[in-house]
Amino acid sequence: MSETRIQILNKGPIIVAGHVDVVDDEGKAVRQHDPMAICRCGQSGNMPF
Repeated sequence: MSETRIQILNKGPIIVAGHVDVVDDEGKAVRQHDPMAICRCGQSGNMPF
């Protein structure tokens, strides 16, 4: 199994690399990429990515 890494970029997104299960507020699986970038600013046109 590969290592999971979460990197918080200064003034940027959170980068998640490796296996992680991401679900929405209803518990449904969210599409995933490796790595994936998660927005922290709230201005993404494709929230939360």
